[in-house]
Amino acid sequence: MSNGTNQTGSSNGGLGAKTEGMIDQAKEFGRDMKGQASALTQSATEAVKTQAGNLKEQAKDVASDAGEKLRASVSEHKAAGADYVGNVANIIRRTAYEFDSDIPQAGHYIRKAAAQLENVSDAMRNRDMSQIVGNVQDFARKQPTAFFGAAVLVGFAAVRFLKSGTSNGAGTVAPTQPNIGGTTAGM
Repeated sequence: MSNGTNQTGSSNGGLGAKTEGMIDQAKEFGRDMKGQASALTQSATEAVKTQAGNLKEQAKDVASDAGEKLRASVSEHKAAGADYVGNVANIIRRTAYEFDSDIPQAGHYIRKAAAQLENVSDAMRNRDMSQIVGNVQDFARKQPTAFFGAAVLVGFAAVRFLKSGTSNGAGTVAPTQPNIGGTTAGM
């Protein structure tokens, strides 16, 4: 019986060594997997950082392009706005002449307002938009009464001009042409 015990003991010893070998292999495999996972994580982190850097550069490019397009659009609209303000100044100047017969003092002030609008039109053409807005805000803060008065005069002149334009078109009769050959040429 002692032989059977030795055989079982030696077979258990062989099984223990095999088990320990398998455990060592499993530990080694775990270390390899941990190393590979760490390397994969580091690689993924680097890839994400690279992509984030690329996206950041692309976003800067897009923002720069958008800024350039916005500046170009503002420049175009600024020129159109300057032309519009210049036209309004001319309209107000013509309207001032209607006041000369009734209220000459008002005509004088309306012409001054038209001259100021002409200055604004020139400034819009020649200055940066932020400077223009800042100047108008400064003027409104420093001279609120003058700013309000100019706005009222401009509004009053515009209404007067619009009224005079509609009364001429609706209630007047077309002029007759000169008498040629004894007949009157009318409408």
